[in-house]
Parts: sequence; C-alpha cells; structure tokens
Amino acid sequence: MAQKRFLIDAGFETNADSKITGDLDMTTHQIVNVTAPTLAHHAANKFYVDEAVTDVLGSAPDALNTLNELAAALGDDADFSATVATQLGLKASITYVDSEISAATPSFATLTGKPTTLAGYGITDSITSSDVTAQINAATPSFSTLTGKPTTIAGYGITDGITATAATTQIDAAATNANAYADTAEADAVASAAIDASTKADAALASAQTYADSAESDANTYTDGREVVINAAYIAADVVLDTKIDANVTNMTHFHSSIQTVTASQETTNASATVAFTFTELANARHYVVLVNRLVLRPTEYSVSGNVVTIASGSIIAEDDEMEVTGFSLAV
Repeated sequence: MAQKRFLIDAGFETNADSKITGDLDMTTHQIVNVTAPTLAHHAANKFYVDEAVTDVLGSAPDALNTLNELAAALGDDADFSATVATQLGLKASITYVDSEISAATPSFATLTGKPTTLAGYGITDSITSSDVTAQINAATPSFSTLTGKPTTIAGYGITDGITATAATTQIDAAATNANAYADTAEADAVASAAIDASTKADAALASAQTYADSAESDANTYTDGREVVINAAYIAADVVLDTKIDANVTNMTHFHSSIQTVTASQETTNASATVAFTFTELANARHYVVLVNRLVLRPTEYSVSGNVVTIASGSIIAEDDEMEVTGFSLAV
C-alpha cells in the first residue's frame, strides 16, 4: 500500500489510538502535551530530555559538561587510567623526597661565610658590645668627678684605719722604746764584754801562777841555786800576762754597722728558708748583737759565721726592715 502524506493546517485531536503510517509534517507546528515516556519506544518531550541531560551533567562546570570537553581534559587518551598509573610509577616516594630535602638543606652550623657582626646579618634593632660599653662608661662617673667627697677616714666610715697624727704618735713611741731597748742592750753588751775580759784575764793569771808554781817546785827539787832564775821567770811571766791583759782591754773597739734594708725577695725567701747578710764589721768581733728595726733578735732567730749573719726561716724579717749589728771587736 502506498503511503499517504497528511498535512494538518489546523489543530488535530484524537481521542482514540491513531496510527499514522505516512509522514507527519509538523512544519511551523509542534506536538504538545506529550507525557513522560515509560517505554523505550515512547516519544519524549523537551522537558523530559532537559531533565535527563541535567541529571547527567549535574553541577559540572561549563568547560566540562560535554563529552568532547571531558575527552580534551583527559588528553583525548582512550587509556587514560593506564597512562596515569604509568606516570605515577615514575614519581619519587614521599620518604625519598623528604630524605633528599633533608640532605640538601644545610644547618646553620655548617654554613660558610657567616657574618660576625650585627650589620652583617642586617640586624637593626640591637647595638654592639662596644656601644654598650661606651654607654656604660658614659653613665658611670669616675671617683675623681664625684662631688662632696669626704676628706677624713671617719667621713668614709672607715673603722679599721688610723689617722696620720695617731700613726706618728705610735711610731714615735715605738722609736723611743726601741732606742731605749737598744741602748740597754748596748750597755749590757759592754758590761758583758768587760766581765768576760776580766774573767779571761783572771784565768790567764791563774794559769800563769800555776805554771810558775810548778816551775818553782821543779827548780827546788834540782837545786836551790835556781830559785833566783825561777823568781825571775815568774816575774817575767807576770809582766807578760799583765801586758797582754792590758793590751786586750785596750784593743777592744766598739763598732756599729751600717744599715742593710730587707728586700721584697728576701722577705719571700725567709718565709720558708734562711736569708744571709754580710757585715764586714763582724771581723774579729768578740761580743755583738743583731738588731732588726733597732730591736735585738733572739739567739734562736739567727746564727753567725765569720762576718755572715744567717736569719732563720719563718718570716722573721719583712720588706723594708732595717738590719744592723753592734758590739766589740778585738784589733789584730
């Protein structure tokens, strides 16, 4: 059967199933009131199609809401997942990257050419140590610039000092006592020397008399004629002895040495060792005393050999002490 072509110029409505086996020309017209399709061969209206497309697109941006745009975004790669998997396999692991970054990041301690000044680091909110010192010095007055300074030790609150007047008084008193002690020691030495000379003279006389008596006894044993000779010898011996005694007393000369001042090194040495002083005046000395600051030393504090005085160890002398010797010497 040949198909027929229908041209509907006006509205067309049918209440029963109609079947059009020919072309349906809807030029400048539309089919309206098409319900939503329920079967695969049902026609779909524009609203249904728009809703279906909207459901597919969702909230995709305009640049990715067509298959062509999606394909372009995937690089038109039909096997995009395999390509991505391959490229991911070429990437380094996080552990490896962290390790490389750590190895390539130097510590401050290992950096070379580090500045050594504030200016070198560009620090502007601090000052240098020399600036601090200068400011401290500028803010710290010197003693010489202070005003209202006291002029006495009492003004400074010093309680362990002594005024010049009091010191002079004490020094004068000490000097007076030292002079008196030295004069007494000197007088005692002179008296001791005289007594010693007399004692030695008496002993010599006694020895001579004993010798003379012995000689006389021996002479009487041999012959009475030798009595004259013995008497003459006795008299001669007595004369010689008296002459020597007189000579010794006459030849005893008082001496007083020059002063030797103790040095700082001698004071240091004497703290643990002996210190020697040479006095030429001690040559042929018979009686003497050793003085320190005009005070007589004890015999245990020194020893004498020839003209050398050796001070015992134990801080007996101090720097600026005055050493001297005095006594009597026998002229040779």
